[in-house]
Amino acid sequence: MSRLTKDKNPILRHDQTDGDHRKLFDLVDQLAAAVIAGEEMDVCATIIDRLIDQLIGYTRSRFATEACLMTRHCYAQAAAQKAEHDDFIDKVVNLRQKIGSGSAVLSIETLSVMRDWLNDHVGSAWAARTTAWISKEQT
Repeated sequence: MSRLTKDKNPILRHDQTDGDHRKLFDLVDQLAAAVIAGEEMDVCATIIDRLIDQLIGYTRSRFATEACLMTRHCYAQAAAQKAEHDDFIDKVVNLRQKIGSGSAVLSIETLSVMRDWLNDHVGSAWAARTTAWISKEQT
């Protein structure tokens, strides 16, 4: 299966941040692999449930770290950024609830939306904002 998400090269050249982002991408890729395997054979739903729970937990942790960075550096758009974070988490939690109740099925299309959001979030706009912050912290 081809990876849905960015390659594993560092994006910001900051070990913790790059590692956190790689972990989020890896979780989405693991979910995609489980969905594809589920289409080919009867994959236990608990695997997908576990991966979604990991994605939710890790995303919350990563976003809390980003919130601390934004506060520390008096980022003017912190409230808007937090709203984006909360919206993403709410969507994943809502999806998890729908899957649990049987009213939704996890699909590659849904994972592609997650992937696109993460790629945009970790992309050039976030990198441009945080590169200066990270440089200050490393000096």
